[in-house]
Amino acid sequence: MRFVEGDPREDKKRYAMPLLLFAVVVFVVFYAGTTMFGMYRTASNYTEERTEPALRCVGYIYRIENPSYDTQAGTLSFTLYNEAFSDHNLVRITVLSGPVSEEVTMRPLRPGNREPVEVDLPLTDGTFSVYVEDCAEHAKKHTYLI
Repeated sequence: MRFVEGDPREDKKRYAMPLLLFAVVVFVVFYAGTTMFGMYRTASNYTEERTEPALRCVGYIYRIENPSYDTQAGTLSFTLYNEAFSDHNLVRITVLSGPVSEEVTMRPLRPGNREPVEVDLPLTDGTFSVYVEDCAEHAKKHTYLI
């Protein structure tokens, strides 16, 4: 079928294909943009979840000295030394042995000072961990053989 010059059906056919292609391009760009934005949000949330605790906990620098365990009383004792170059005062520590943990709250232990700590905690395998505040992933592992 031939169209006569100026026939409205000819104009529709001439603009239909570019309009369809434009719509497809807009859809693909929108889909790609929302997908990439979702990937960005997921990655940034993961990074924030991992980085914030690491940065918060890295400033605690401490050492355990003279660990001893009284098998009859079931008491673990050691000296906690907050290193002079630590960024924070030590206020709350958690002592962990196997599945059992004990939280110890003390007066603020300033950097460069030490304080004796006693905890009623069974040492089943002869090892214990000490970590500060909510920094379990940065626990200092110390071994004491009974």
